[in-house]
Amino acid sequence: MKQANRTKYHILGIFFAFFLGIFSLHANKSESMSEANIQKETIKMSVFQILDEADLHTFKDFDLAERYIKIAYERALSEKDPKFKFETQRSFGFLYENNNLFKRALDAYLDASKTAEAMTVTQQMTILTDIAIVQKKLGNFKIAKEYHTKVIELAKKNNDLEMIEDNYHGLGNLYNIAGDYDQALDFFHQSLSMAEQRNDKVGIIVTLQDMTTVYLQTHNTNKAYDFINRAYNMAIELNDSIRIASVLNSYGTILTSTEKYDEALEKLKYALMLFEAQGSKTDIAKSYISIANVYMKKGNIAETEHYLLKTLSFVDNLYNYDKAHLYQKLGELYLSKGKLALAEKYLLISYEISNKYDFKDINQVVNYNLYKIYRSEKKLNLAIFHLERSENLSDSLFNQDKSKRMAEMQFRFDLEKGEKQIQQFKLRENNITIGAGAILFVLSIGFLLFIVYIRGQNNSTLKHKNLAIAEQNQKLEESNEVLRQFAYASAHDLKEPLRNIGSFVSLIQRRYTDILPNEAQEYMGYVTTGVRRMNNLLEDLLKYSTLITDKLPERELLDLKDIVKEVSQNLQTTIENKHAEIRLGDKLPNVAMNRLHLTQLFQNLISNSIKFVDDKAPLVQINGQQKNGEVLITVQDNGIGIKKEYSGKVFQLFHRLNKNNAQYEGTGIGLTICKNIVEKYNGKIWFESAENCGTTFYITFPDQLAA
Repeated sequence: MKQANRTKYHILGIFFAFFLGIFSLHANKSESMSEANIQKETIKMSVFQILDEADLHTFKDFDLAERYIKIAYERALSEKDPKFKFETQRSFGFLYENNNLFKRALDAYLDASKTAEAMTVTQQMTILTDIAIVQKKLGNFKIAKEYHTKVIELAKKNNDLEMIEDNYHGLGNLYNIAGDYDQALDFFHQSLSMAEQRNDKVGIIVTLQDMTTVYLQTHNTNKAYDFINRAYNMAIELNDSIRIASVLNSYGTILTSTEKYDEALEKLKYALMLFEAQGSKTDIAKSYISIANVYMKKGNIAETEHYLLKTLSFVDNLYNYDKAHLYQKLGELYLSKGKLALAEKYLLISYEISNKYDFKDINQVVNYNLYKIYRSEKKLNLAIFHLERSENLSDSLFNQDKSKRMAEMQFRFDLEKGEKQIQQFKLRENNITIGAGAILFVLSIGFLLFIVYIRGQNNSTLKHKNLAIAEQNQKLEESNEVLRQFAYASAHDLKEPLRNIGSFVSLIQRRYTDILPNEAQEYMGYVTTGVRRMNNLLEDLLKYSTLITDKLPERELLDLKDIVKEVSQNLQTTIENKHAEIRLGDKLPNVAMNRLHLTQLFQNLISNSIKFVDDKAPLVQINGQQKNGEVLITVQDNGIGIKKEYSGKVFQLFHRLNKNNAQYEGTGIGLTICKNIVEKYNGKIWFESAENCGTTFYITFPDQLAA
């Protein structure tokens, strides 16, 4: 069965590669022709005229816009004018940023910042602000804050109120994303103050809109309505229909979030009417999507479909991300209506765009919906292909989201730490002031009273510090206990339903083996294998949850040879099946550790050394010595080795380097347990390896653990 599936995939792959090759040849030919036409068209144009032409194609054709900018950049280099070079680099950044290609945008802006070093302060501040915004979008909150702060300092020196306003606004958005809403509002108020000082009514309106968003997130709807009303009244006063429409869209968002759908539609449709009067096609398209979203929330499928289809006539005016999102929504709509052909059509368009521009979030959802379509149509090869793509993208998005959450947490931690340092600095200033007054007083009544005063101050400070440390230690112990109980309960409670699944699958296999088709028997095997692997994972998780929170246990002097002998007995079946050999050095030092910990350490290392070997008998060599005030232990194998790029990942929890290779089973916890055991005894663990040349793990402990 598996071999047949592999053959089908192989044949499909050959056909796909063949047609892709033909398509690529045609596309390259077309592209070269377009390039020649562009070169001919732009031969008499200035750099700025070429960039203007690129702007016209930003929505309709990303690749064409990029080629125009490349020609402008080449022209700028040939003319050796830093102003032209700066503007083309910024244009690259703007194009990439607005198509959600943030890393490429950052590179372009950083290049522009180097060019701007020889230019005016205003240009330097402009590009630094661009970098700050992209760093925020990449989740690099601390770096974004540093850039905004740097621009504010430069702007204050140059009395550039507009730049100060913009970057206070940027800090407000940054803190809003990081969830520090009080600080966000504080920066928005400072930006608002600057806008009012400059009489910048557009700036005032935009800031009020963003403050509305903060109040929505803090569930202060009354404040949100107050601020959006202020923004609306000012837009009316300004008599700017585009600005009025923008505020109405924000108004619609507030009303939608509070489930006032009819009122939201009234505001959004009024905004649409204003955009249509201005002929603003991009805003018209986005308004259609916003209205469709409200109808979707109301459960009105007919109107949702009507507005999404209307958006199609303006699709060329949307950025690529919005295009991919629109086609995704249409696909999901028709999938819910059971119109699979239409659903497939729109989802494949979204799939093509999101694949090309690496929009992982859209691509993951689209792949899963395509899987559902092909599964219902019994197109199993395509269904499996898109399900695997969806799962891989889901893992990637989870890791990205985890990294972003970690960055937010680190940013919040740094903020709190910085605030504490400021408070400590102020406290220190107060103490200095009091101390100076005390010195004058003490000098008047004698040196002895001065010494008594200083001693009293020191004792008081020390007492406060000790109390603070004790409180922190208590909180840490409570947190660790909660963590241990949670991990233990999660793993322990999950084992019961897992046992039930395994038992019932085994029962089905025994009772109905004669009537189940071979395909069903194979699926049952997958379930049994999954249950066994999940059970192993939970067992390791229980061990890990105990290890990371336990206090350091009592130690005993242990002979490494005895420990290795005990581990060899535990792994006897594996050793015999794989004809493995474990060799010990002549002089292995004794180590003062907990027996369970040392046994776990060597069992994980030796088990890995035996497991990750291809087509030969595993050989494990264990040596040890006391050297330079520490104990050094090495565990060397003749296995498949570890690639250099994985050197920072092997000790991470649940990280399996061979997770797609069924030959190497495991849960990805073993080396994490090893690292935690070693560090619990103030030791270090690392490895040296080369692919297909084996791996050597090095472990050091402080000399006082040896005997």
